[in-house]
Amino acid sequence: MTVSLTWGDVCIHILIAALTGIIVSFIFLRFILYFLRPRIVISPEVAIEVDGAGIHTFWFKAVNHSKWEGFELNFSAEVISYEPAQNGCYHLKHSSIVPLVKGSFSMIPRYQSDRKIRKQRTSAPHCFQVRTMENISHIVQDKNHFVVLHVSCKHGLSGIFKSFDQEFTHQSTIKKGNFSFGNQLVVK
Repeated sequence: MTVSLTWGDVCIHILIAALTGIIVSFIFLRFILYFLRPRIVISPEVAIEVDGAGIHTFWFKAVNHSKWEGFELNFSAEVISYEPAQNGCYHLKHSSIVPLVKGSFSMIPRYQSDRKIRKQRTSAPHCFQVRTMENISHIVQDKNHFVVLHVSCKHGLSGIFKSFDQEFTHQSTIKKGNFSFGNQLVVK
């Protein structure tokens, strides 16, 4: 028994294989780009710590919510101001950089639940706090200025970079105290 194929049959098989490959590649790429990207959550609050000498330190907190570790974690902060334009619109002007005491880290561990941290009686290594000596309170008192914290991270499995931003636009976002331990992003 012989099977004879015509050029039309061969072309249809090639077309079906090509379309199937494109669809599978698209689904795989969507999976990679959606599920295997870093997930960093930044606290919407800034903690003010005052030492015995009366020096104010302003703390920012970020938590890795990814199931994998991250690499090349970078923090940066800047002051942005509104500059009036035509018809009631505004330009955003990058005024200055807010110097951080340390803003680069080689690695951030993967997410751990608060329950797991308490069970192991360990630290929360996937939670990072960075600080500045710059007085953030004075910057946000002016309605035309705000501070933006930028966090960028490279996903440990896929290698995809992602950047996260948090704006601090009002005095109410700056609170005296320390951040709660673990995954909580509030100042107590």
